[in-house]
Formats: sequence, structure tokens, C-alpha cells
Amino acid sequence: MIAADDKPSVLVVDDDPSLVLTMRAALRAEARVSVAYGGEEALAVVASERPNLVLLDVGLPDLDGYEVCRRLKENPATREIPVIFVTGSDESEAETRGFLLGAVDYITKPVRPAVLRARVRTHVALADQARALEAAVRERTAELERTQDALREAMHNLRVTEITPGVHWLQVPEADLYVLCGCPAEVVKHMMRRGYVVTENKGGVTCETGPNAILLSEHLIQNGGVANVAEFPVLQMLYKQGLLIPNHPNNTGARPLLIGVEDQIRAQLAYIHRGNYGLLSAEELEAAGASADEADRMMRIKRRFAFGRIKAPEEFLDTVVASGESPVEIRNGVTVARVAPNTFRFAYHGKSVDVNLDLPSGARYVAPYTLDFHLTPRERFAVLHSGEGDGWDSDRPCMSSVILWEGKVYLVDAPPNAGEILQRLGIDVSEVAGLFHTHGHDDHFLGLLALTQTDNKLRYF
Repeated sequence: MIAADDKPSVLVVDDDPSLVLTMRAALRAEARVSVAYGGEEALAVVASERPNLVLLDVGLPDLDGYEVCRRLKENPATREIPVIFVTGSDESEAETRGFLLGAVDYITKPVRPAVLRARVRTHVALADQARALEAAVRERTAELERTQDALREAMHNLRVTEITPGVHWLQVPEADLYVLCGCPAEVVKHMMRRGYVVTENKGGVTCETGPNAILLSEHLIQNGGVANVAEFPVLQMLYKQGLLIPNHPNNTGARPLLIGVEDQIRAQLAYIHRGNYGLLSAEELEAAGASADEADRMMRIKRRFAFGRIKAPEEFLDTVVASGESPVEIRNGVTVARVAPNTFRFAYHGKSVDVNLDLPSGARYVAPYTLDFHLTPRERFAVLHSGEGDGWDSDRPCMSSVILWEGKVYLVDAPPNAGEILQRLGIDVSEVAGLFHTHGHDDHFLGLLALTQTDNKLRYF
């Protein structure tokens, strides 16, 4: 004898009282039986009692059995309850219609008690197994999600670290996203010194690691320094990491990303285009003074450097405009939203982190190298090399010189951190009489901002 609490519940739906009595008697020993004499009543009983199984007559006086079954299967709360049709028809068409609606079995009238008990026992057991399996799947899924969450924690997804004041590193290794947040002058050198850019061998090719995305500041100038100087970080991604080089193991087709507000993205694309290629046509070269032959030779070199064709930056860079609080997907499920002025929220798998690109009050973008103090004598004529490095030398300032002539100071180029370089040489910016500017890469002009603080009118060559 099965205990009453352990018995499955079965709803018998039929408008024939004698048949209802027969089925109740047949199932009394192994099931708790409820009864409904019409379709609407059956739906109400199912909603309140949630039986383990429904024995459903087809020919009911209000709603027929097919309609009752359809409604049960459309309702997420009742669709898993097995339905067995009880009918006087043995036509295959009727059976097919019932199965299409979601019934699990058919019993024909007159009902044989032994067959009824066997069918009920079988389908209740199958439903129990299905529920147990579903519960096991849910638990296994939850366990896998917990494991994935732990793995994400171990992988340091959404980790943000400060590289230097105003510059942060954000990583989501699971999504293969590494974001340089903020890109002032010489930021590649900062990444090199902090170990975010290192040399590695990949597939037999020597290359560098580094970011594959850049978050731009909303403000171009901060505390007297240029906040967005994306040319060198982009060149590092395209060429030193190899993201643009044909057949390079890092060239997977995924382009580097520029992230930020629209006006800064547009400005950086134009700047990178000129920084990458310089003058873009033979006509521009000739207008700058080159002969037709020289212009043709230079353009051949440029096209070789560009792997055959000078391309618009949109052809090798992707952009993500984050101008409002609505999240925008960056890549592989990572989203970004601008949640406050110059503050961006990155989110991934239910977790988020905010990155504020504002420099702290009174802080400035700092040089990646340290310089000694010198007292520069004012020679009648002398040339002092104030920098002998390049945009990739993390230990020295970019190439530049100071010319001393009859008490006046002239500069050859104005590299990044020019103000600090002059200060370390004991030269006040107001002593600078003029500037010889050799060419337009940012390692030769970014110091111009420091020279605007002079009290004098500068001569520009």
C-alpha cells in the first residue's frame, strides 16, 4: 500500500459520471484522484492543484479536450503536466491531433482498469524522471556557472590598474579585450616600463604584446597636457603587435578599437591618418616642394609601407561610440556606457567597473623617464642634444636639440614633455626665442603646448 502523501495526484476530466467512478475506483489504491466534469472546470482544478497527470476526455460539453490540452501546453506553469486522452474514437487522425497538441498517450473506451493503471503508472514515472533530470540539469548548469564565475575571477576579468596618473589598463581576458584607458604623450613608453608591452615569440615571429583597444578622453586637453595622442599606441598595435601585417600570427581579422565620444573619435581618426602616412598623394608632395620624380618615388615607398594601398583609417580600425548611458557592446559580450563626464562603465557577465579619465586636481601627465638637473651655460654658440631617443625608447626623451646663440635659445623640435626637459636643463620657457620644426609626428610637436606658456613671441621655422 502506498502512503497517501506519496501517491501521485491524477485529475480525471469526463462528463460521464459512471466512467468517472470506474476510473476513480481503478486508481484509488495508487493515486489521489480529483475530478472535473467540463473543460473550464478542468483548467481551474489544474491551476489550483497542479496534478501529476491529467486523464482528459475529448468530447466535453463546453471546451473539448483538444482545446483544454492546447491551453495547458501553452501555459509555462502547466505545460509539463502529462495529458492522456480518453476517447471512444480509435481513428488515427484523432490520435495524431492529440499528439500534435502535446498529449503523451491515448486510452480508448471502454476503459480497462489494468490498462489504465499501467498507463498512468508509466507516464507518472516518466514525468518524475523528466523533472528529476531537469532539476539535475539546472543544478549542473548552476554549478558550471559558479565554476565559470570563479574562473572569471581567476582570469581577472574587468580588472583595472593604474599605469600612470590619468592612464589605466582594463582587461577582460575571457573576451580577449585589453583596453588602454587614456593615451597622452609617450603612453607606449609607460606601458613598456610597467610590463604591459613586452617582446614575445608567437608562431616563430617576434612581436610585442599590448592593448587591442583605446579608450579616449572626452577632453582633449587636461591640466595643460594633451590627453588623446592615439597615433603611437595604434602604430604599436598595427605593426609591433602585427594586427595589420599580412600573414602575421596576430592578424586574426579583429581590428584595433577606438572607444569614446564621437567628436574625439573623428579627430583621432584624422590625426592617425596623417600620422601614419604623412602627405597622401603625389600632388601634395609636389605642392610641398618635391619634384615629380621625387614625389613618385616617395609614393611608391608609402604604398609599400601600406601593403599596396593607402587606406582610410576606418579600414583598419573599428570604433565604438559611447555617448550615453545606454550600454554599447564592444566585443564578445563586453559593453561600455558613458555614465558621467569623462567616466565610462564597462560591464561583462553581470559585473561592471567604472573608469574615470580625469586627471586629479593639480596633477599632470608625467614623463615615463627621469631626468637629472643641469645648469646649461649660455654659450655664444652651442648645440645641445636634449633627446636622443624615439617614440619607442622608454629610457630617453625623443630626439630634439637646443641651439644656444648669442644668449638666445632656439629649439629643434618640441618633443613630448618639452617643458620638463627645459626645466631639467635650467632653461625657462620664456627664454626660448624660436623653434625649428622638422616634421609632424607627435614625438616632434607635442611639446608645442608647453611653449604657449612663454611671455614672448616665438619665431617658427
